[in-house]
Amino acid sequence: AAAAAAQRGAVDGVGSTISGLAPRCAGAQLAEVRAAFGMTPAQFAEHLRGDKPTDKNAKPLEPVTAKALNKWETGLARVPMRVYQLSQRLHSQLLRELQAQACEPEALQPVAQVYPRQESMVGSDFQAVVPKHIGSSSASGRQLRKDESLWSPRMAVRHGVVVEEYLSAVRGALEGAPTGFEYDETEALHVLRILDYEPAVALRALEWAVGWRVASVSRLAELQRSGSDGGRVAAVNAILWLHRLTVASRGRAHRAGEYEALHAGLLRHGKDLAGVRRTHLPEKTVHEVIDLYYRAPGRYTDCVSVVEEDRLAVVKEDVG
Repeated sequence: AAAAAAQRGAVDGVGSTISGLAPRCAGAQLAEVRAAFGMTPAQFAEHLRGDKPTDKNAKPLEPVTAKALNKWETGLARVPMRVYQLSQRLHSQLLRELQAQACEPEALQPVAQVYPRQESMVGSDFQAVVPKHIGSSSASGRQLRKDESLWSPRMAVRHGVVVEEYLSAVRGALEGAPTGFEYDETEALHVLRILDYEPAVALRALEWAVGWRVASVSRLAELQRSGSDGGRVAAVNAILWLHRLTVASRGRAHRAGEYEALHAGLLRHGKDLAGVRRTHLPEKTVHEVIDLYYRAPGRYTDCVSVVEEDRLAVVKEDVG
């Protein structure tokens, strides 16, 4: 995809080492590239945000926002060289994709995947013991835990978005095809915010993402024919869906052996997950151990009730 390929090229070939300003004509060229993609300033600014400088002594980069983009396009401010070069990479990649679409697409063989369903673990036997305080009280710790706005209910109401209908459509699209992605309400609302609270645009992009994921050539061809722009904007926005859903899936994935380590820790500490983390999973945080506990198959966590009963029996004998 155009945005992903251009951003990789910016990191490999240019990245945060670019300094200085682009030529004065760069503002008009920036507007032409955005028009070619058919994006709003907010959407285009999202794709122009590069990585932060790795050099601690480097001057902080000016944030790419819709307001800054408007100033650059109207000539009220000079375009940074890194933004200008990244926009040119985006445009070049878009032109290459348009040329590739003119050729006959290769036949892709969909691969069916089966994902087992985990039963819900409800009840006092499955509740974790969480320490009263987790984390550091230092200024750096508070900075790491700074809240991030993923979406705004007030903005959704202002744009007339029916959130329940939107989330239901997202769930149906993800669960109705073997994409390998689980429905994630947080990521669905985050994508809606990035796309200026336009459910039709977000759902259109999700259709492209699902089509790519299941390798449905016929579905992608149908989406391309039905779009007034050949589906270019929706295809670019689909990158957001694939990125956000991939990040969410990685956060839920666990390496081999972690369930076994959790099981051994539960046999020793019961529901004391802070103790499990201290002795058996020291490389993880308490938050990650709690998430691992609730996502582990039942055969790894069923021992908790037996351990707690044994502990209670020992306490009664001591009291007696």
